[in-house]
Amino acid sequence: MRLDSAGNIYVGALDDVHVINPAGRLIGKIRMPKQTANLTFGGKDNNILFICSSDSIWAIKLNTKGAKLIPEISQ
Repeated sequence: MRLDSAGNIYVGALDDVHVINPAGRLIGKIRMPKQTANLTFGGKDNNILFICSSDSIWAIKLNTKGAKLIPEISQ
């Protein structure tokens, strides 16, 4: 699972990537030719979604950016 900057969740679900908004509603699907194993945002502008299966990697440029990571706070 990964979050975008708007709080939407991207989750690999068999042969699709489901996009779920913060209210829990499915707002879209990215159709994939194979089961997804993992995904992450990347690229210079953090707006490319990289999607992996057991033997392939795909990249799709999106109109949104991945959420920024919050640095771990030392205690």
